[in-house]
Amino acid sequence: MKYLFFDIECSDGKHICAFGYVIVDKNFNIIEKKDIAINPKWGFRKGRDGFDPRTDLAYSVEYFRKQKSFDYHYENIKKILLLEDTIVLGHAVSSDLSFLRMACDRYNLPQIQISAYDTQNIYYQYNKQHYFRSLENIAKDLELDISNLSEHKSCDDAEISMLITKEICKKLDTSLDELLELCEKSVKNVKNKSNKKSSVYNSVSFAIKDALNKKGITIEDFEQ
Repeated sequence: MKYLFFDIECSDGKHICAFGYVIVDKNFNIIEKKDIAINPKWGFRKGRDGFDPRTDLAYSVEYFRKQKSFDYHYENIKKILLLEDTIVLGHAVSSDLSFLRMACDRYNLPQIQISAYDTQNIYYQYNKQHYFRSLENIAKDLELDISNLSEHKSCDDAEISMLITKEICKKLDTSLDELLELCEKSVKNVKNKSNKKSSVYNSVSFAIKDALNKKGITIEDFEQ
């Protein structure tokens, strides 16, 4: 089994300009890592409502403009997300799947039917102080050194999400396989575009608390 962590960046909060991912084995060894820059065929805006307006993307606007658009990359992205024997994860992943859904609609392409685990939600189960938490702040919480990685570069953000999950497994003395097996039933399939609800997911189930308690680890009850 392999594990794919992915991340999407948008030029304006809606239109995809980068798709990055990292694939690891069950021990978090990196098998593959790649960043795909995409011409959004849309304007660039540095921030969105409620987000830091100073946020910079990994590449220049000029570089993005020279790339192929989403419809060109669609088959490759679909192939990556639907790799056989691979579990998909992402930070605040329902947003990324929403971006994918909008891009497919825009170019009249079939929806990419996948399911995924939300690592932001997994972190919330570990530290209930923060329901919404950025990758950078979670890394600080966990005292992870990510100085060699660039925030808002999709493949690096995907790796940070992976490192966070790895650290949570370490702190809880559980394997990634065990963690995901325990929350498997709470993962939902991506719905088609007519479904207006959030496209995935997920959350670590109450079973995690019970299982970890048996190991002598205490986690607060999850409030639904």
